[in-house]
Amino acid sequence: MKYNLEVIIGDENRRNFLNRLRNINWRTASADTFSMITFSFIVEAPRELAIGLSLEETFYTRALGVPIDLFIGRPYGIYLDWLRKKANVEKVNGLINIKRLKRILVDTFAFTTAMAPVYSAALYLSGVDFKTGVAAVASGAAYSLFQGAPYGLYNTFIREKFRVKNNS
Repeated sequence: MKYNLEVIIGDENRRNFLNRLRNINWRTASADTFSMITFSFIVEAPRELAIGLSLEETFYTRALGVPIDLFIGRPYGIYLDWLRKKANVEKVNGLINIKRLKRILVDTFAFTTAMAPVYSAALYLSGVDFKTGVAAVASGAAYSLFQGAPYGLYNTFIREKFRVKNNS
C-alpha cells in the first residue's frame, strides 16, 4: 500500500490526538465538570428568577448552561489551578490566616473573570432581551464576587470526593 503525504500527516495527527487523550486526567476533568454543572444550577437559577427572568427563560438558560458547563468545566479548573499556583495558594490549611484570605481573593478573581463572558453568551443564545440581559450580566458579575470563594471550596470538596490526586 502506498502512503501519500496526506495519509502520513493524517496518521501522525491521529496519533498525537490519541496521545493527548491518554494524557488527560479524566478523574480531574470529571470532577471539575461535575462541580461546574451542579454549582451553576443550584446557585444561578434562584438568582435569575429573582432578577426577573421568567421560569421559562431560567429553564432555557440553565438547560443551555449544561453543555456550556460540560465544555468549560475542566478549562476553568485548569485556569483556577494556574491562578492558585501563581499566587502560591495551592494548598491552604486553617480557617483564618493570610494564605486563606489570599486563596479567597484568587478564587473570587478567577470566577468573576471567567464567568461573565460565558454567562453573557448563554443569555444571548437563550434569547433574553437586551435590557434583561444587561441586568443579568451586571448582577451576575456582582454576584460572582460572592460566588468565587464558595465555588473554590465546592470544587475542592468535589475533587476530594472524586479522589483527585494533587487536589488544590
